Amino acid sequence: MPCAPRYSKTPPELRWLLAAASRVSQPPAAGSLIRLLEAEVNLIIGKAERRYLTGSGNLSLLYPGPVFMARLFEQIDDTLAGWIRRQQMFFVASAPLAADGRINCSPKGLDTLRILGPTEIAYLDLGGSGIETVAHLKENSRIVVMFCAFEGGPRILRLHGRGTVIERDHPEFRTLLATFPPQPVCRNIIRIRLERISDSCGWGVPLYDYAGQRDEIERAVAGKTPDQLRAKAAKQNRHSIDGLEGLNIDALS
Repeated sequence: MPCAPRYSKTPPELRWLLAAASRVSQPPAAGSLIRLLEAEVNLIIGKAERRYLTGSGNLSLLYPGPVFMARLFEQIDDTLAGWIRRQQMFFVASAPLAADGRINCSPKGLDTLRILGPTEIAYLDLGGSGIETVAHLKENSRIVVMFCAFEGGPRILRLHGRGTVIERDHPEFRTLLATFPPQPVCRNIIRIRLERISDSCGWGVPLYDYAGQRDEIERAVAGKTPDQLRAKAAKQNRHSIDGLEGLNIDALS
């Protein structure tokens, strides 16, 4: 949860409470006054964060000292969903069970993530030279998706959960694929049931101006036949770098 800000001076929103407490003939017990103060601070922080998360305010303008964001969410609500949809990229991390196995982290973009429900998301695995995430999920299903704000107010959001690889021969593949915009290629879909939703400050993340999405994938597959794409996947995607089972090549038929 957010910590109370370290004020350099008493903010106007608390002056009335302190003044009222000083005027009573029988001051309330210390515990009662502390609870009153805590309630008022939390109310102010809540109002500020709502402005902050919707992009209409800056916490630094409301508080002289820092406000720490480190919260757990029960689900993806409308405000959180809106923030997620405004991000142009996200990162996916996974790992094998073996202690000496190689951890993997991959960046994603191209409008390839969808919120399926309050605790469920999915993203398109378009293709690539590796198959680490798919292999790790087939072995142990653990995954984390991370977003960080490169524009606007700072924030990091992590979605921990259990992922399922929906390959092209899966009965749900076509239904899920229809929820995304058309893409030149898609080798499978990763569906994730979330177990932990949390954010943190993101103060160390630099600011960048968004210039647009790349078109290299579209150009790379242009003119390629399904057999050519399948042959490339068979060469590069059958196993992870640690030898785990990767892509089911037969599912690409």
